[in-house]
Amino acid sequence: TAIDSAEQARVADYASPELGQARDKLNAARAAVQQEDMDSARRLAEQSQVDAQLALARSQATKAQLVNEEMLNSTNSLKVEMQRNSGVQP
Repeated sequence: TAIDSAEQARVADYASPELGQARDKLNAARAAVQQEDMDSARRLAEQSQVDAQLALARSQATKAQLVNEEMLNSTNSLKVEMQRNSGVQP
């Protein structure tokens, strides 16, 4: 479920390695279930969930940083435009 949530949030665009690790661990957990190694399966499934949550958090942080940079650029552009226009008298 955590991997599905991360995929729906387009995490792969920003945190692909973490999402890949989550998928790998989930596959390993499934293999452990097939081998009836339930302790390993539980541990790997929990690690997969944590990796997916980490991927989602990193993705959200990266998106927020990009929005912040865009806003700073817009603000700087407005400041330059205001300085340019403040010297012009009608």
